[in-house]
Amino acid sequence: MTGLLKRSVVLLSWTAGAKVKKTLDSILPMRFPRRCFPVPLGLFLLCNTLLLSQLQAGELVSLASFNVENYLLNSDQGRSPKSHVARRAVEKSLLCMRADVVALQEIGSEKALLELKLDLGAESLSYPHHAITKTPDSPIHVALLSRFPITHVAHHVTNVFVLYGRAFRPSRGFLEVDIEIPAQKKLKVFVAHLKSKRPVGYGDQWDIRTREALLLRS
Repeated sequence: MTGLLKRSVVLLSWTAGAKVKKTLDSILPMRFPRRCFPVPLGLFLLCNTLLLSQLQAGELVSLASFNVENYLLNSDQGRSPKSHVARRAVEKSLLCMRADVVALQEIGSEKALLELKLDLGAESLSYPHHAITKTPDSPIHVALLSRFPITHVAHHVTNVFVLYGRAFRPSRGFLEVDIEIPAQKKLKVFVAHLKSKRPVGYGDQWDIRTREALLLRS
């Protein structure tokens, strides 16, 4: 995986607004003006909107990162399907943001992503272009919705890192997407969902999370 480019943006899933802003501030090129703010949604993880550089007079491209928390249509590996009420809450939040590009974490399948696109389209919010990781052995994935054409997609699902003398693989993988935005400019977006705070028996969650972040940067 190549290192971060000058026009690259990495959107990560965190659980505190301050951490999100600090992370984005540290990786975004300084010439991009930045605004990052949390939008609370019940028990969901926070949703953040980032406004990118001004392309032309009065024209902005907006990006959002949203953990939709187990957006499953059917039960899978012990995870319950998301209720109609909960799915509708996700739709309402996306309709409120109306971002040009949305990075999603914890989408259950491409079928679930397409259904979400269809429901948003019925509310006059169209995302003609999408991408989703092809992550084996995981019921949840990272994905991206875009108003603008996607010119390239790379699925980083086999990369490994070494911790405690063992090889680990990020369970959800990383999604790399090139997008053609207005004014004949291109934007590279990495979508990731790092290890949660939930303790696990095979290692310290913070160590794993840090190594995943370093792998993403490599």
